Amino acid sequence: EHEARAICPVHGTDVRAIDPWCPYKIDPINHPYKIQCMLGGEWYPSNDYAAGDMTSGDYPDDGSGCVVDGRRYYFLREYAHMAYGSAVIPGLRSLSQAYALTGDARYGRKGVILLARLASEYPNHDDRQDRLFYALYNGRDPHYRWKTGGMITDLIWETFCLEGAVYAYDGLFNYMDQDPDMLAFLKGKGLPVENAADLRGYIEHYLLRAGMTGLLNGAIKGNEGHHQAAALACALVLDDYPDSLADIDPSSNATSSPNSTDMVDYTFHGEGHAAHLLVNGLTRDGGGHESPSYNRIKLDLIRVDQAMTSIRQRHPGRFPVETYPDLFGEPKAKMIFDWFVDVTMLDYYLPSIGDTGGVPALRRVAPQWYSMLTTQNLFAFRRYNDARLARAATGMDGKPFEGELFEPYPVDDIVAALQTPESHIDRGSRLLDGYGVGILASGADQQRRAAMLNYSSLLGHRQCDNLSLGLFARGVDWLPDLGYPVSWDYRWQWDSNSMAHNTVTVDETQPRQDFGGMGRLFASVDGVHVISASHDPYPVERVQPAREGAKPTQLYERLVVLVDVDEDQFYTVDLFAVDGGEQHDQSWHGPLVPVESPPLDWSRQETGTLAGAEVEQFATWTDRW
Repeated sequence: EHEARAICPVHGTDVRAIDPWCPYKIDPINHPYKIQCMLGGEWYPSNDYAAGDMTSGDYPDDGSGCVVDGRRYYFLREYAHMAYGSAVIPGLRSLSQAYALTGDARYGRKGVILLARLASEYPNHDDRQDRLFYALYNGRDPHYRWKTGGMITDLIWETFCLEGAVYAYDGLFNYMDQDPDMLAFLKGKGLPVENAADLRGYIEHYLLRAGMTGLLNGAIKGNEGHHQAAALACALVLDDYPDSLADIDPSSNATSSPNSTDMVDYTFHGEGHAAHLLVNGLTRDGGGHESPSYNRIKLDLIRVDQAMTSIRQRHPGRFPVETYPDLFGEPKAKMIFDWFVDVTMLDYYLPSIGDTGGVPALRRVAPQWYSMLTTQNLFAFRRYNDARLARAATGMDGKPFEGELFEPYPVDDIVAALQTPESHIDRGSRLLDGYGVGILASGADQQRRAAMLNYSSLLGHRQCDNLSLGLFARGVDWLPDLGYPVSWDYRWQWDSNSMAHNTVTVDETQPRQDFGGMGRLFASVDGVHVISASHDPYPVERVQPAREGAKPTQLYERLVVLVDVDEDQFYTVDLFAVDGGEQHDQSWHGPLVPVESPPLDWSRQETGTLAGAEVEQFATWTDRW
């Protein structure tokens, strides 16, 4: 018996063609405690759990799962997980904001009841350990053994769920004094509350401090930016500090733990290491250590910066900038905003590097933005007063992007900055050598084109895409990568495999994901644009040749030339030099279009896989080569 994952009891793995991660949807209002198969439309479990029915139908689930043909399906757990992230937390955010903006008691009452209910169910590491995300598996994911932690959802997603719940508590805080009937209702549901102070204490203990403990012990930890933002939300909202600092802030009278000081220290000098993240964690051009789309998550530190600004306003002198630095005060921090402008091609595309993007249907995309950052560029413009970032904070129609609900909106300053020549964004050829990508670009309007050579050496969310090539022209991505993996289970065999990229594989062997990318030549003169770079995917001192007697790979270099014939026409020259090994396979991947078979003497293979009629799916075999 083993657990089903993205599998339907009726349609099996066919549902993965719709969504390989979660092929279900929910409707908590009309179908509580049920999930719906996206392929067939049927609902699971078959029993009416909300009405107390635990056994009826062919697919019942009483909370312990439903076994079908030796496979256990956790319908109710799937529902609870989906409802938490897609209904409960967004609902709390909307209700708390609506109450804060309108003062309407309807929003306040519903929001507080939902928040109290969440606190009554939220796991912790004290008396509710049986509710933790991996409680049934001794604290570790049964599929991905490196993964542990989590609360209601996994350790990564819990970061922004906790942050949302904490700010919802802050928005609903004042309403708790205003509704005695609501307090009586909650008491009737078993909560130990006599007054608003009891209710606040209950929520803080069972939700906020439980989450803070999870942050400190690693049960809650996301990508860089995620957990730091959650921790500073807790620090700002709880606003409690130990008495040892009472001489700095006499209003402080905290006794509970963890407290706000713990969260600030965690964020800046503990696991959050925010004090140096935007210095040591960025390359010299502002790129990070991950794929382009994942580098964006570091900008969750904007919320950390905003929360820290509010904390300092409330408690001046408690956190000196010498110890708790101004995160975006470092010159290097500004460069991450510049990097996202410069790495964008044809005012839409990001380079297909690591776990970024995917392969959509063949389409022509009109320019949409100067940077994939939107609201973040509003923050950057306010912070740095850089007219170029004002341009990046607008759409192609010149209108600024939406701002944050409770933050200043610098529309007049943006309009003024757009009138200056400094706001112009040059889309010519450019080199981001710190990160490891060269972009050759030319043309105007509908005839714009760009070639991208990737020689990055990533640490996170990387793939075997050394010296991969991208080509974009007239709004089309002509050499797309598979991008973000369809499944973590087979990513190295498929999505992240070097053969799945526009590069060269030596002796059918996957390269080491190592450092070694180096720019060799970059030039752009009179309509001729050149980039040359090398990499070391098979380092001699750490990789033995795959075949006996084969020479080591000591040359792995690519040169790309983009030549403008005229305003409308261009061509590219691609030279890839590789030595070592015995077999060099250069792989190419074009747009996603229907395959047309050439008129050959084809025969249908009724059984097996592409490996052979006798090789079943997921079986092992020895390549005949």
